[in-house]
Amino acid sequence: MKRVISSLSSPRTSENRKIYKKSSEARGRMFGATRDDLKNVEPPESNEEHFHPLASQTYYMQKLIETCLEHHIPLHIEQAPMGRYGLAKLKASGYLAEYEAYMQSFADAYPIDVNPIIPGYEDDEFGDVSHLNEKGQIRFTEELRKKYFE
Repeated sequence: MKRVISSLSSPRTSENRKIYKKSSEARGRMFGATRDDLKNVEPPESNEEHFHPLASQTYYMQKLIETCLEHHIPLHIEQAPMGRYGLAKLKASGYLAEYEAYMQSFADAYPIDVNPIIPGYEDDEFGDVSHLNEKGQIRFTEELRKKYFE
């Protein structure tokens, strides 16, 4: 609600239209600032000791899966890569095992393909702590292409 109230005194309509136009021209891709000097890439989750999914996350996943099954849409759930450093912290805390068990629960409950394993990538494949840069995107795309189209 804070953003809605602040928009009354400081509307961002013009700025939002520019962002929308740029995204539309890039077919939905949003380009953020990337860094080449990242070290020890770790997502914000790496400071958590346990994985606790929101009920809304589970509901949303279930509805997506059920919609795909209902409409005979093939479904493959993959995990986005994380930095090796952050992944090691998640493993040490037990968070990673809890997350993987959560993802596996969807494969156990539905006849779908779920890969619960998060791949670890090198620091130089990230543009920030959560998003791949071009090098990482090319690698991940190639891995998915080999897995599903060869």
